[in-house]
Amino acid sequence: MKKEYIRLKRIPGGIASERLVEGCLVLEGGAFRGLYTQGFTDAMMKHDLNLSCA
Repeated sequence: MKKEYIRLKRIPGGIASERLVEGCLVLEGGAFRGLYTQGFTDAMMKHDLNLSCA
């Protein structure tokens, strides 16, 4: 395994619940911004905020 990826297992992971909140969210992406997006969406899932596009 490459040295850059040693700490991948430290990245938190959330599990979405069955409850959906009406709405949509558009996030930026690309390069390392995806790591920030992952952290944000994990925090939303931990607070039971799972959006659905309606």
